[in-house]
Amino acid sequence: MTHRGVLVLAGGLLIGLASCGSSSQVARQDTAPMTPGAQHTAPGTPPEVAPATEPAPSPQVAPVTEPAPAPPDADGDKIADADDKCPNEPETYNGGDDDDGCPDKGRVIVTETHIEIIDHVYFDKGSDVILEKSRPILPLIARVLAENPGIKRVELIGYSETLEARSGKARSELGQRRASAVLAALLEAGVEAGRLQASSGAAGNPRRPCKKAKDPGCAENRRVEFVILERD
Repeated sequence: MTHRGVLVLAGGLLIGLASCGSSSQVARQDTAPMTPGAQHTAPGTPPEVAPATEPAPSPQVAPVTEPAPAPPDADGDKIADADDKCPNEPETYNGGDDDDGCPDKGRVIVTETHIEIIDHVYFDKGSDVILEKSRPILPLIARVLAENPGIKRVELIGYSETLEARSGKARSELGQRRASAVLAALLEAGVEAGRLQASSGAAGNPRRPCKKAKDPGCAENRRVEFVILERD
């Protein structure tokens, strides 16, 4: 009986050991082996959440600036009243004092029908080559046309003097070449081709008498005139 009791006791001990052994097994099952280098997380600890990233700021757009208003120009001559010596009278763009804002008579004068030059576009006898002394007047004519956009079309008429050729045909051809030479010079100075045309004037149409080669009138008769054909 005692032995059986011991056995029972032993059985109880065995049962107790078995119970303890079961607990050890459970403990061993709940605890997973750690991988070297891995971080251990206690049971019941919530997983770490990466912090939220802020959205990139929107690019700033520069504000649209309105253009500055044009300065007052009472007479409409493209010279502001603050710089205009004659704010109520438009400037005459003629190659003379074109920046003072006042009407005046310069080397180039615009009339209703003509663009007149105080000086002349000079040529040697029998030649269509513009003399160097006449070169400075051509940019002034170009500027007058640029400042008068209402002049839409100008005819350049070339003339010759009676002593330059015997036949009227030869003189007419020479006049045509002179007008074409001036037209080419104005194109180089920036005048639009559509505003110009070249032609020959009537042969032997002198401004001044030219009876001898040395007469002053002969050089003036070798000329090009500027006739306004079309305006706004």
